[in-house]
Amino acid sequence: MRIEMDNNNSLEFGHASLMISILTGIVSWIGTIDVGEFIKNAAGIVSFAAGLMAIRYYYFATIKAKK
Repeated sequence: MRIEMDNNNSLEFGHASLMISILTGIVSWIGTIDVGEFIKNAAGIVSFAAGLMAIRYYYFATIKAKK
């Protein structure tokens, strides 16, 4: 008796496989760099995003205050 696997019909398994692949890729990339450098870069990206959101908030608050 021969059992064939049909991997093309299940969309849920495709998404799960993609997520596993992405996560293992990220973990292996983190493993190649120094963890301190990774934390420093992540903190820099978070602070940059926070700064952009603060600029956006104060821009719209100024427009609202002028009305």
